[in-house]
Amino acid sequence: MSGMKITIAYITAREDPRLDWFVDGLAQQATKHDQIELIVVDALGRPATSIGFRPIPQITKLVQTRPKPTAWQGPHRITAHDFFANANARNTAIVLCSTDYICFVDDRCKIDRGWLDQVRRNERKRESVICGPYDKHEDWGISIDHGGNHALPLKWALEVNGFEEGCDPVGLEDCVFGHMLANAGRRIDFVTEMSIQQDRRGFVHPLDFPRQDKGQSPNDKSHAIRARFFGRKRTAFTPDLRVLRGQHARGQPFPVPSGNLRDWYDGSPIRGVGITTAEREARARGVGEASISGANRSDAHAAGSTTPMPKPIEVLVSAADGDIRVAEPSETPLVEMEKGSEDEIA
Repeated sequence: MSGMKITIAYITAREDPRLDWFVDGLAQQATKHDQIELIVVDALGRPATSIGFRPIPQITKLVQTRPKPTAWQGPHRITAHDFFANANARNTAIVLCSTDYICFVDDRCKIDRGWLDQVRRNERKRESVICGPYDKHEDWGISIDHGGNHALPLKWALEVNGFEEGCDPVGLEDCVFGHMLANAGRRIDFVTEMSIQQDRRGFVHPLDFPRQDKGQSPNDKSHAIRARFFGRKRTAFTPDLRVLRGQHARGQPFPVPSGNLRDWYDGSPIRGVGITTAEREARARGVGEASISGANRSDAHAAGSTTPMPKPIEVLVSAADGDIRVAEPSETPLVEMEKGSEDEIA
């Protein structure tokens, strides 16, 4: 019996993401013939072993990386501090994916029995995008979602150009992704047996990577995201991921964001945007809305830093002896993103 060859994108920005929970689940459910590429996109830039990775025979390739440069987060941000930027992080995995089928999961998750069987069945059939229950265990109870638990052929993700980066730093990128796939004619199946449990007790969002909306509901940016992107078949503010994949294959660095970018929602400059520490904490715990302000605090990274981003590290995993052999990338200086006639992003 032949196994499947897939990529799993694991996205995190939390201090304690518990990658070990996820790897333990794969170890229990994978067959000896499976070949899994695991891409760990960590906003904090840690080695995967430091957040719980261990070698198992079915993970034949590990890629550990920061998200690609974005205006909202990381060493090349132009904001006063880091923000939530999940669309950009997920697109990083699409650019780095070396198989033709990709799954997306969030951190602090445990896959339920049968999760990988459903992925295997649908990877073979390739008739639809599949998503499953994503039960978030909060302090107050359980909320059910499916945005952090889905799988599809890579070419379908590239057809819509990945996740809409105009959703950062608000969120809703998973909802927009689903609408664009459906608008492009791809069937989406909800598979109840493909379930995941996420332990979010003690927090909602990482304090250092807050979400940020603008305006007052229903006249706010989150509603504007629905109005602007739900009807589209392709992203508006995401760089061409096929081009980035080609550049990466040729060993070229990711481009860095311009310092003159403006928010598509209201035309305001992104450079120096920040929210107070109190607002960040409230927003991280889901209390109230975080309002926009100018830069109001010092940070470890100055806005608009030109510090080179380390290239993604590909790790060749040998589970037989527990060895992890790192294929060191060559250091290539980053280049300034070419400025077009419109400096528009979100």
